[in-house]
Amino acid sequence: AAGSVIKIYLRGRDLNGSITPQIGALSKLRYLDLSLNSLIDALPFSIGNLTQLAVLDFSYNEIDSIPLHIGKLKSLVHLRLSSNVLVAPIPQEIGKLTNLVTLDLSLNMLLGPIPSSLAITNLKRLIVFDLGVNNLSGQIPSFLGLLPSLSSLYLDSNLFEGFIPLDIKKLKNLTLLYLSNNKLTDSIPSSLLHLPNLWDLSMASNLLEGPIPHEIESLNALKYLNYPNNKLSARIPLQIGGLSLYQLDLSHNIIGGVIPSQFNSANM
Repeated sequence: AAGSVIKIYLRGRDLNGSITPQIGALSKLRYLDLSLNSLIDALPFSIGNLTQLAVLDFSYNEIDSIPLHIGKLKSLVHLRLSSNVLVAPIPQEIGKLTNLVTLDLSLNMLLGPIPSSLAITNLKRLIVFDLGVNNLSGQIPSFLGLLPSLSSLYLDSNLFEGFIPLDIKKLKNLTLLYLSNNKLTDSIPSSLLHLPNLWDLSMASNLLEGPIPHEIESLNALKYLNYPNNKLSARIPLQIGGLSLYQLDLSHNIIGGVIPSQFNSANM
């Protein structure tokens, strides 16, 4: 019977057309993966009936909108809608999904700012937040600093501008921060120097200026530091040579001076 189905895994099965509204009859469904197909149109409103759903993955399709009923999926842990054709603001109702661990809306055409009414403060369990490669704009909101479990934050390849918020320093579990390919300005903020677990920091192709702060040495876990295509100036601080980096890219800036002698094969 339809009501007894728990899992549907049809990844990469050449499915096409719209998703039938009858999917809402699968009231016991906990796992739904229809990724890597050619499904089109909107997710049906009836998807809000799947209140036991923990995993929803429609990545790599041609879905064009998310219904407001998504907010009814209170058991959802992983929501993946990357690489579709979503052209709209981020639905505010996603903020009601308080059990989310993964939220991946990357590789779409989402518009506007990250809404404050997204109720980010309710997403206490969120570990992966991926909004990379969209058309989101405005400033990076300071309320992102209220995600205590966040480990990976992707905001790259959008239209964000202005300063990097100081509240980023509250994300003590953050390991990966991608802010490349935006229009971020001002200097490298001190808030980034208070992330003890950060190992991958990418800020390429922005409008950042000024020196690299000497306090960069406090990022002891850092392995990848990428700041190409900005307006960074002054000299490379000696302290970078003390980090055990796998990759350092400071190309296409206006940094002067000589390469510090602290750079050696043991640290790079």
